[in-house]
Amino acid sequence: RGSLVTDEKLRFDFSAAKALTLDQLRAVEDEVRDTILRGLPVNSEVMALDTAKSIAGLRAVFGEVYPDPVRVVAVEHDIGQLSADPTNSAWTSASVEFCGGTHITNTADAHEFVITEETAVAKGIRRVTAVTGPEAVHAVTEGARLIGALKELRGKSKPELDEAIGDFRKEVEEAGPSISYLTRSELRSSTETMQKELAAWKKAELNKSLSQGIKALEETLLQLKEDAASFAVIDAGLGTDSQAVKKALEAMKKHAPDTAILAFSEDPAVSGGKVLCFANVPQQAIDQGLKANAWVTAALAPIGGKGG
Repeated sequence: RGSLVTDEKLRFDFSAAKALTLDQLRAVEDEVRDTILRGLPVNSEVMALDTAKSIAGLRAVFGEVYPDPVRVVAVEHDIGQLSADPTNSAWTSASVEFCGGTHITNTADAHEFVITEETAVAKGIRRVTAVTGPEAVHAVTEGARLIGALKELRGKSKPELDEAIGDFRKEVEEAGPSISYLTRSELRSSTETMQKELAAWKKAELNKSLSQGIKALEETLLQLKEDAASFAVIDAGLGTDSQAVKKALEAMKKHAPDTAILAFSEDPAVSGGKVLCFANVPQQAIDQGLKANAWVTAALAPIGGKGG
């Protein structure tokens, strides 16, 4: 439907119920690259349509109307031998097809082959786009560079990886069809796996930090209770996680139930300096006119914050 062949690019549309798998695309790439490396001759000749149609292994587009005589292009095999013995099964080992387009005279002239896209163009129609020549060589080189960069990422510490992996993912997406579709898919998959591992590490670190923070907070609260403090302003040191705030409020009620406490908690590593402020006010302090919301709002006013 939209097939195209130029000196450095091809676009091929074909019928398929679903996308080709990465293994299928890799098999295509490998076979074409092997053919290029073998440096096989590419021969062409115009012959009678009936004779051409009888050649074993001939490729032609179903429903296409071909001229008579027709141009036959064959990789590896001599056209004269094909026309002299058209039914010989040996001709099925390499490409033989009808074509009026431009062709190289040897497969080595293509230099390299890279599939850059595999996508749907209509219901039941898939499209493969590929490049050869200098553009394909560049795609291989750029893909290798990104694979090397991925290996470097794997050697980074988790904090370093947290800073770098987003930029790397963006670089892969921006590379788009300038690199192999297979390489791009593998880089995406590896990056997603690393991001999931990083997220799991961050969650574990957060839980560890919260556990230590709650323990330290409980010690502070017990001291407030021992001192019979009526009110206190503290640094909770729990970051900005909502579950941590919930646990902190529960600890306040449990360990210092008679102390009105205003707590601040900052998490610069994650939020860029975001601050949470929360308060627990016992009933006796409420009866004396101290309201938790009003206390929080007044405390945040100087920095442009507001209570909720």
